[in-house]
Amino acid sequence: MLFRSNFAYGNNTYTLTVANTGADAKSPVTLTDTLPAGYSFVDMNATKSGTQPLSGANAANWNCDTSGQVMTCLYDTNGDGIGENFPNGTTNTLTLNVNISNSVSSGTTSTNFAQVTLNSNQTDTNTTNNTASDPTTVFALPNMVLTKTSSPTTFPVGINAASYTLTATNTSGLTVNAPLNLIDRKSTRLNSSH
Repeated sequence: MLFRSNFAYGNNTYTLTVANTGADAKSPVTLTDTLPAGYSFVDMNATKSGTQPLSGANAANWNCDTSGQVMTCLYDTNGDGIGENFPNGTTNTLTLNVNISNSVSSGTTSTNFAQVTLNSNQTDTNTTNNTASDPTTVFALPNMVLTKTSSPTTFPVGINAASYTLTATNTSGLTVNAPLNLIDRKSTRLNSSH
């Protein structure tokens, strides 16, 4: 199962749920996920080799590798690279971390595909629920950046001429609709003149 509705540029997440409602699934149990063009996987575990895009409480149960737009993960709870059985009644909820580049046009709807596969010697009683897909629409969002600098950079006690400069910049290339509010809180140790 995949779930997510809309994304903005930058880092986003899908939720994947892998559940076994039948007999114990024999090793190897493999989860694959294929991203749309313009999407990439985000590494969430630098201690493991390769890109590990999964996070959450059950992420440690899976050992992943990525190649281009495809992630392949082995259910491998002890990390031996061989894999373990996926017992009856087990559910793993996973967060898949992805990044969307601005090469994807705003308003584009793309589909992410996920699939779980069993040992080739075992027959799944219901293969219709072994795949999932999620169409997701990318929307560009405004990004306002505010900086504040002082002149001089340090204020000696009793100084009478000092100022702050505030600069608001829209880095998104999109129009930000009014009203825009800027709030600046002055230290109680400073006096201001208008």
